[in-house]
Amino acid sequence: MNLTQPTNRSSASPFSKKFAVAVLTAIVILPIGTSAGIYLWARTIDSLFAEAVLVLLLVATVVSLGLAAFVWGAWTIGLRHPLYDSGYRDWLANSPWRPGAPLVRGPIRLGLRNAVGAVVLGVLAWLATLPNENLSGWLLLAPATAMLAGAALIGVMANTKIGAYQNLYSAVIAMLLTAALLPPAWSIVVVPVVVYATSVYGNHRAIQTFPWPDPPDAPRDLGWPFSALLNEPKDIRTTFAEASLRATLVSAAVATLLWRAPTDVSPDAEDPTNSVLMLVGIGGFFLAVLRLGAYGPAICPRLCWGHRIGAGQWFVPKHDVVFLVAGAILLAGSLLPLGLTILGTPPWVAASLGAGLAVFITFGLGPSVADLHYTGPHAMKASIPAVDRQKRRMVQAHC
Repeated sequence: MNLTQPTNRSSASPFSKKFAVAVLTAIVILPIGTSAGIYLWARTIDSLFAEAVLVLLLVATVVSLGLAAFVWGAWTIGLRHPLYDSGYRDWLANSPWRPGAPLVRGPIRLGLRNAVGAVVLGVLAWLATLPNENLSGWLLLAPATAMLAGAALIGVMANTKIGAYQNLYSAVIAMLLTAALLPPAWSIVVVPVVVYATSVYGNHRAIQTFPWPDPPDAPRDLGWPFSALLNEPKDIRTTFAEASLRATLVSAAVATLLWRAPTDVSPDAEDPTNSVLMLVGIGGFFLAVLRLGAYGPAICPRLCWGHRIGAGQWFVPKHDVVFLVAGAILLAGSLLPLGLTILGTPPWVAASLGAGLAVFITFGLGPSVADLHYTGPHAMKASIPAVDRQKRRMVQAHC
């Protein structure tokens, strides 16, 4: 292997130059190239209709420029991050390169070329909206904001896949604080900048720990009986500290969104309390379904209703606690916010507390999937199942 240059980009990489150029060209050229023809066609019908069509075309052009900037920013980070290219990652792992040395493809952040491109796209967006002064205010910053958002998204996703969840939590905390402290107009611009800064720092920390261990869900070539012994059942339940952190982040997010949401103070406006409580209750329902679904086959087939009837055992305390957890999630997402609102608590406080508690119960309480998978079925039948006895005979025959 050539140790002075990285290997060619893997064909399986989603960040190929030809694909990126084709996507960017389609996003930018197609709306701009077709706008003139559509506008001239609209003028042949009616002048007012043509003006409305012009506004829609201008908005579509600006959106396409912002989307192009978003894709460009995401592609830049994906091109330089070893996680998204197995060939580049293998070269770094087997070459004299070591953490702390400059990366061959450059640092995992946006560069001068991206800055120039964002300025050009911003100027194009501003020129496209000159016929309508109401649309040309903040649009100079729109492509740059979109580019930072795309880069931040890919960076945070990469760090999360590596296992550096602290980068995701830091990004969410920074986003919530920025959105809570700044006016809404400024938040739209500043939030991507803050999240991008946290992702750049996370990428830098991740490179210092290279090579990364295989994630728990990485494919493995294992046969029986090792596949049953070494592959732990997937579980959404986490530690108490991480569940508390997730609950706090969700609670803060709900509180920030509801607190900063515009409210109608007219006497004829409908009270938004019922809508807020309904949304939180729906979220609690989906969390309860998620928690039950995470147990998967561990609940069935041995403990389904047909087997309970056949065994004459209707209630299995060590197993059926999973349904109590789901019920607690539903209560936290519905009755708790309603009760707090009746007691005079502001709706945004009640909704945030209910959502946070529902998330904490989902990820922090109840039996784990491993406990239910390995011990739950044995409460129904003390003897070894027939399939397990057959496997045991096979092992003894080969010993």
